[in-house]
Amino acid sequence: MARKKPSASALESDEIKLKRIELWIIIANGFFQLARPAVWFVGLSLLSYYLVALPIFYSAGKVTTVHFVYKAIVNSRLDFIASVGAAMLFGGLWYRERRLKRADIKRLHRRIKELEELRDLDRLSSGLTETGDTPND
Repeated sequence: MARKKPSASALESDEIKLKRIELWIIIANGFFQLARPAVWFVGLSLLSYYLVALPIFYSAGKVTTVHFVYKAIVNSRLDFIASVGAAMLFGGLWYRERRLKRADIKRLHRRIKELEELRDLDRLSSGLTETGDTPND
């Protein structure tokens, strides 16, 4: 049995149906792109309300565990501990940076020295150490 060729009007109606489906897909995609940030905002708002605002409302004026923890933090001089911690952190980062810089200088010094010796065998050293410091006499 031979298959019949679809008529021109049937092809046009199929194209119209496809265009309608494409239009609905574009509309749905745009809706979900707009709805996603709104859902995040509403979710975070509800979460912060139930985890922060509501407990404060119910415990207002009452002595609670939160009150004791707050007093312990205030009395422990957290500001002093935080400043000492920050100073130690930045001191450690400074030491690490200096150590890495010296390692890079050593690596590059060896390479430059090899290249200079290849180019001129009679070259004299500048007298600097491998780390680029002046030697102690």
